[in-house]
Amino acid sequence: MDKIVSNKDSKIIVDASTLMVGIQMQHDDPRYSFDSMKVAYMDSFFTYYNNIKIHEEVYRELDDVRRAYVSNFEGFNVEIVGENGLYGVDPIYTTIFNKIANHDLFHYTRDESFNRGDVYSLAYAAYHKIPVITTRDGSITTVVNEITELNGTDVLGFEYVLALSYLLNESNKDLFKRLKSLYKSQCTPAINRKLIPQTFSSFLEVLANPN
Repeated sequence: MDKIVSNKDSKIIVDASTLMVGIQMQHDDPRYSFDSMKVAYMDSFFTYYNNIKIHEEVYRELDDVRRAYVSNFEGFNVEIVGENGLYGVDPIYTTIFNKIANHDLFHYTRDESFNRGDVYSLAYAAYHKIPVITTRDGSITTVVNEITELNGTDVLGFEYVLALSYLLNESNKDLFKRLKSLYKSQCTPAINRKLIPQTFSSFLEVLANPN
């Protein structure tokens, strides 16, 4: 549980995949509606952590309802951050950005939309030494592990976001069932790579008994 609790006041940058769970199914499957995601994990995340950063390129990727939701926290515990003209002017930032953009998992060029939010968020985290990034995307975890400038950034996987919601709502049995389902459907890559246990209950046991 320490990884969750110890970062309560840390600067945390949030990637798009964390914010857009179920977005493609939200109009067809009520389990993935915005209101369902809001109750399942978003409210817990945004009310618990005190220093959340969202890159403006990620913010632009969100749908209207998610942008409106995030806006409720701006000026309190959420800051929308940007590149602020550093690229091509600051050689350190420019080198970091290009290194991340050219990674084999991205091959990103600055006029593309695909991977834009991920690359800009990682470049911001590396340059500004943000200690934590939340993600549901295994590519981001790999890049963080392989880019030297991101050595000081820890990945808070989506499984931890779900665990936080459980910790703050332990008595809610219906929510627990939903979190178990989300763990199974949204954390599959990490489960398949045997980075985390097969079930949400087992993951919670590991958190409670790390040794």
